[in-house]
Amino acid sequence: MSVVCLRVPFLLVCCLCVAAGARIFSLAAVLPPSDAQRPGSAHAGGTAAEAGMACSLAAFVHSARPGMALRRACLSAFVPHQQQLGRSILPRMAPSPPSGARGLAGSSSEGASADSVNKKPPRPRAGGRGGGNRKKAPQFQGPLPSAGLDGIIAVHKPTNWTSFDVVAKVRSTLNRHVRDLNPDCTPKQCRVKVGHGGTLDPAATGVLVIGIGKGTKAMDLYTKGSKEYRAVGTFGFETDTGDAEGVQAGDSMEYGHVTKEKLEEALKKFVGDIQQVPPQYSAIKKDGKKAYELARQGVDVVMEPRAVTIHSLLLTRAHSDTDATFEIEVSCGGGTYIRSLVRDIGRELDTKAHMSALVRTVQGEFTLDDCVDMEETYDASNILNAIEKCAERLDTKLG
Repeated sequence: MSVVCLRVPFLLVCCLCVAAGARIFSLAAVLPPSDAQRPGSAHAGGTAAEAGMACSLAAFVHSARPGMALRRACLSAFVPHQQQLGRSILPRMAPSPPSGARGLAGSSSEGASADSVNKKPPRPRAGGRGGGNRKKAPQFQGPLPSAGLDGIIAVHKPTNWTSFDVVAKVRSTLNRHVRDLNPDCTPKQCRVKVGHGGTLDPAATGVLVIGIGKGTKAMDLYTKGSKEYRAVGTFGFETDTGDAEGVQAGDSMEYGHVTKEKLEEALKKFVGDIQQVPPQYSAIKKDGKKAYELARQGVDVVMEPRAVTIHSLLLTRAHSDTDATFEIEVSCGGGTYIRSLVRDIGRELDTKAHMSALVRTVQGEFTLDDCVDMEETYDASNILNAIEKCAERLDTKLG
């Protein structure tokens, strides 16, 4: 009950404030500025008294912090909607208001009205979200700064680098080179398109064909055909990934009965068109996901046999009593997994084997002699020179 009694006088005072404010602005809108400001005017006394009372009541309401609805009502009574400041119900005062009539009109000598005094100058808008003076990107009428960087190169991929890592390194080097030549351009305008022509496992090394600019669409013309590898196999056990990166899968098996002659005879059975079961840890899609993603989750992925072609398979070094490793050279078509080939060679000889090293020596028209070392890709000039050399050797122009 006491709270209600206190609120009633407060509401009455606020209503008086609203009424007084509305009266003042109605008078200010009807009377010329000179009549409201002249001390001898018939309206000057009443207007000045009402203005003083209204300002006092407005200060009271402002300090009392009433509810949002009442604050908005008071604000609408004192300040026109287009001039509301949003933070205070008090109208903005003129720089030099006349005595007794603060906030009604500005100085008559300057001819400024309350609207011109209260109106804030428009703020300059920034170029984008978040504010700040952002530099507007230049509008290119012709080709972008990255135009002309078109070609194909071969990179000698080092071990523990993925194929995407090599692509990302070449791209970043060329992007930085284009930005240095065109400092006024945005990073997006200086972006260079880069891609690779065939994935190599992180543990493998050798030829990785890289397309730059328009060369990304022409890579297939120069990577078609056979691929050649040098692989090292190890007798004794298999791994879950098929290479030395994985963990041993199953028990070990003896390989003492395997001779060089038996190994050479076994290799002949894999030449030609064969059916090969890819390893679980591969990028082949199974149920919409890559097989290696499912395998890492502990899912037992069943891989179906695929048709592949082995053009030639030669034994370059046989194993020994003290060394379980052997080396082979393989020339094959696309889609062949050397890991699976080494695994199947071991099973053919009634033992187990896994691939312990792999080097791609040829991919399409490119050999190891055509490759740029990974360290050279840190300098854009080396990449540009490699593009010119490959274009001369392949006698191609990407226009």
